[in-house]
Amino acid sequence: MKTALVASMILAGAAVAQLGSTTWNGLQFGMSEDAAKKKLGSFEFVPESVKGDFHLKPDYDVPFAGETKLRFKPSLAFGPDGHLKTINLELDVPKTVEKQNGGGFGNVEVLVGGVGTGSLYRQLLSKYGAPISANGQCDDVPIDTVLSGTPSCEALWKTEGQLVELNWHYSSKRKDLALLITYRGQSSFF
Repeated sequence: MKTALVASMILAGAAVAQLGSTTWNGLQFGMSEDAAKKKLGSFEFVPESVKGDFHLKPDYDVPFAGETKLRFKPSLAFGPDGHLKTINLELDVPKTVEKQNGGGFGNVEVLVGGVGTGSLYRQLLSKYGAPISANGQCDDVPIDTVLSGTPSCEALWKTEGQLVELNWHYSSKRKDLALLITYRGQSSFF
């Protein structure tokens, strides 16, 4: 009986340690929906069509250049067990470009030029170290590539208890930028 109790305490401690990995805005993978709502009290949880998925209001601003901010639309995904599995931060391009955003970027090309300089990529490098994989032009994209090409970046970091992904691509023909940062819980318990 005593051995079983000690073994279950060790397993419970390992599970808590695994679930305790802190991620975006102090959330922890494996936490319940109610715990996430309590932690993110200033955000409104708006249900999406998939049960357990929510987008959050208001947008999440990340200081970028001077007074300008990158404006992200955050969303959370909880597994069938009701525990946090994924966090997505999708760049809200129209709100990031607008003039009310600290002067704004003015247009998508200027925003892509800012993203292409690698500032966001370097912020993630300084926080998580070297990525385990990187494809495309994640840093110092030449402006002529921005204006006439299709620059993109896919980078993946593995940190304690989570995977962090940066994905962005731009089509100069369509003047279309998509940028997504994804945090995924990494555990054998999920």
